Amino acid sequence: MFTFTTPRLLFTVLVLSASSVFAQTATEPAEAGSSSVMPFKFSRDISKKGFFTKDAEWYFSLGVAKTYYANSDIRVKQTNYDFTVHDVQGHDEIDDVSIFQPDIVRIGRFIDDDKMWAIELGLDHVKYTGTLGQTANITGTSPIGTGSTVLSSDKFSYMLHNGLNHLMVDLVYRRPITAAPVNDSSSLAFIGKVGAGIAYVHPYIDINGVSSNVGEKSLNNLIGFNNGWWRIVGVSTSVEAGFRYVISKPWYLELTDKTIFTTMSNIPVPSGSASQNLWSNEVLLSVGYTFDNK
Repeated sequence: MFTFTTPRLLFTVLVLSASSVFAQTATEPAEAGSSSVMPFKFSRDISKKGFFTKDAEWYFSLGVAKTYYANSDIRVKQTNYDFTVHDVQGHDEIDDVSIFQPDIVRIGRFIDDDKMWAIELGLDHVKYTGTLGQTANITGTSPIGTGSTVLSSDKFSYMLHNGLNHLMVDLVYRRPITAAPVNDSSSLAFIGKVGAGIAYVHPYIDINGVSSNVGEKSLNNLIGFNNGWWRIVGVSTSVEAGFRYVISKPWYLELTDKTIFTTMSNIPVPSGSASQNLWSNEVLLSVGYTFDNK
């Protein structure tokens, strides 16, 4: 099923690196009366002063991503048709302009006394394009035929541009790797994340020469489940791993690999809707800034 071999290899390397960090921690001798595994201590400034306090460590970052997609089935239900396009190949599209436009946004706060655990809100603004020219098997009742069919712009053009968006809340774990104190200049730390959230899309879909229509982009027609220029179509869950390097405090670089599973339905198509379950993999590079009152 999976076709993004290179990102999967990168993710495996990151996980093995993390495992070695944890293994080293577990074998370090514990001080008398202490555990070899550091317990989670909920931040005193949160429990006593609240979430928004000047003593907290907050961070914000902007980044870019290269996304790879596994093949997936797309089911389309229209007024007179119900068909599935099987094993569709998809890719992202990065032009000369978007390379320099951040499409990854993060804001987070560490929530324990040891500054190892954080809660993060993130937006991944990526694109999905069904690759034209491929041959796919179509089953059911279809206006473009059934069996092996070449997907062309006049038959089946399927794009989630502007985009295939993931708005997610992550639980973040940070573990120092170098001897430098965590978050100090020249320090390196492992970063692991698990998250979940909503997926919302803006579609450009043509079936048999007829285009989807979601209306004009305006405040009255911005986002919704059954209407809007952006449509909330499902749920995304993810796991992410990588490294954070503090260039010169408070500036840092973060390189991670992220695997996402998205289940989508009610995607607007001409005279109907589509559904799709999609695995994707993102290689992300971000530049961040830390606010920690130091």
